[in-house]
Amino acid sequence: GKIWCDSEYEHGSCFYLSLPIITPSSDYIENNSKNHYPEVLIVDEDIDSFRKVQEIVVSYGLNVLWARNGVEALGLISMEPTVKLLICNLFSNSMEGILSIQLIKNINNTVKTLVLGNAKTIDEFKKNYDIKVDFYSTVIIDELLINDILTRIKQKEQLL
Repeated sequence: GKIWCDSEYEHGSCFYLSLPIITPSSDYIENNSKNHYPEVLIVDEDIDSFRKVQEIVVSYGLNVLWARNGVEALGLISMEPTVKLLICNLFSNSMEGILSIQLIKNINNTVKTLVLGNAKTIDEFKKNYDIKVDFYSTVIIDELLINDILTRIKQKEQLL
């Protein structure tokens, strides 16, 4: 799949999206809780970063779904309505990531979002895009913030 844009001076821009059909496999889902539904979607092309964040998430008894990029994330989020938290790394491929977050929020507006990125990327994101993001961090793997968010999600579940 791919995301692209056509722009015409004084006429505006049109964004296009092509999604492949992706069926989750055991490579994507780490089941560790009583249910077998993914609750956290981690979008990161780097397997080592993914594994570090996954370790934190799994320690809360939550299931993890992994997408290597924004296009995969879009396909997976549309098939998995149980996702409660999207953790997206914008340190690379930031334009694709930004467009993906916007489209994911259109598909599932209840999913909480944590965007990881450098300060410049996050400042540009906040200034130039009208996308509701719940949490930002300039740390590649912000363990304290991730733990805080996961604690809130678990507490909210207990109240339901």
